[in-house]
Amino acid sequence: MDNSSSERKPLRLKALSPMHNTPSGVLRNYILEQKPVNEFVSLVSISADAPNPGYDLLIHRIEFEGEHAAIYTRPVPPVPGGIFPQVITRLHTSIYLDAKYTARLGDDSPEA
Repeated sequence: MDNSSSERKPLRLKALSPMHNTPSGVLRNYILEQKPVNEFVSLVSISADAPNPGYDLLIHRIEFEGEHAAIYTRPVPPVPGGIFPQVITRLHTSIYLDAKYTARLGDDSPEA
């Protein structure tokens, strides 16, 4: 293939979502999924992107109001002095929830 005749196009990068108001401000692109396990229980999975594999995602509280369950998360920072590759890492955490509740991210969680 002759590259001399092909026109070069500028590289365009997709902007990532801005940092959210997590305590350390490092997690982004939160996703909450709720899937039924059976008629009584559902599995709620929450995932987010972290800047390296040293982080973890913690569910620190759940508030129940009517038919809704607000799930509040926070990042757990890497061990101080640890050496981690700088790669975007998808974090996951999940809980089982009574099927009568609809899960959502809590108000101080990102993308609530």
